[in-house]
This record gives sequence, structure tokens and C-alpha cells, in this order.
Amino acid sequence: MNPWFLVPRNAAAKRLGQPTPTPPRAPGPLAFAEPDYVLGILRDAGLSDCRVEVEELRLVHPGSVEEVAFFASSIGPSARIVREFEGTQEDVREIAREVTDAFRQYATDDGVSIPANFNFVDAAKAEG
Repeated sequence: MNPWFLVPRNAAAKRLGQPTPTPPRAPGPLAFAEPDYVLGILRDAGLSDCRVEVEELRLVHPGSVEEVAFFASSIGPSARIVREFEGTQEDVREIAREVTDAFRQYATDDGVSIPANFNFVDAAKAEG
């Protein structure tokens, strides 16, 4: 549900191969993607009135599509795949080129506006 990570990840996997699977809750920006998992942590910590609301927002970057695509291809899952397969600078350029093509649909007059789902979590300290 997050093209910022998914598009570069898929481009890197297409170019270099499928990476070794990582645990879905491994540290990183998507570690708390599962609302029930997050709610369980909060409840186990003694919090109450726990809830997660998912909202679609836009990740807006003022740069060009090419700049945004190169940046998105240089971090997160794409970068992990490049490291795992010892990708070359040419691989990185080709991955960024494919991401650029995919991200063109998000270009606006103000930069690049990519949709993303965010989990907003709220909880209260349990009384007692």
C-alpha cells in the first residue's frame, strides 16, 4: 500500500533477483504495518483505549521525478536488495530509471506526490 517502497523494491528485484525474505516485523519503516500487532504491543504494555486509524496521505517531494526516483531507489528495500546482490552503479541507475518511469504518474507542478497509507496509533495509560 506504499508505492514509495514497493515500486523501487520491485524494480530492484526485477533487475537483481528476489531477496532473502525478511521477517515482516523486522526493524524499519514498515515494522508496525499490522494494526493488530501494534495493538497487542500496546495492550501488553498496559495501555487501554488502543486504536489504529489508517489514512492515505501524500508523500510530497519538491524535486524532479528523476531526483525522487533516485532517492527512493537508494534507501529501504531497494538498497537492501542492491547490497544483498552486490549490485553495481549501473544496476542502481537502471533501477532508478525504472522507478522514474513508474513515478511519472505522481508528478505535479509542485514536485512528486506519492500516495501512502499511514497508521495513526492512539492509546491511553490504563488507570490503576
